Formats: sequence, C-alpha cells, structure tokens
Amino acid sequence: MRSRSNGKARRNTSEWRAILDRFEKSQLSPQAFCRKESLGAESFRRWRNKLAALPVQTPRSSFVPLTREEGFPSFWSLEIDLPDGRTVRIRG
Repeated sequence: MRSRSNGKARRNTSEWRAILDRFEKSQLSPQAFCRKESLGAESFRRWRNKLAALPVQTPRSSFVPLTREEGFPSFWSLEIDLPDGRTVRIRG
C-alpha cells in the first residue's frame, strides 16, 4: 500500500481482494466494516462492484499423470529442464 501526498492510502487490486475477503468473513455491514478498517465508503463500494464484475481467476493445474506403456521395463526416469538452466532428474 502506497500513501499519496494527501495522506490517503492507494491500494492495488490484490490488496482490495484481501480487504473484500476480510469483509465477507467479518459478517459486518459495509458501513461498520469501513469504519473498523478506516476505509472510505465510496472507495469500498467502487472496488466491491469492480471486483464483483471480474471473473475469479483460479489457479490452473499443471499436473500431468505419468503412465507406463505395456511391454516397457518397469524402471523409469524423468528429467525436467527448469527455466534457470538447472535440470531435475528422477529415476524409479
């Protein structure tokens, strides 16, 4: 959170998501929550509407199951080349 020269806080989207998550868990009215958190009611309303209109981004799974084809030996190995140039080798 950055402060402006007028002393008011400037929050980014992820900070507002966290604030709105806390609001949902608080069971307070928007007015009571804003007072408790020292938030401007208009900023709260604007960000609540803005984020409600955006699709929720869920992390995508990159899990890929590995299977052994029939007729191949039971041992296996896996190599993963990482972006930083390192390689992870797993043998089983």
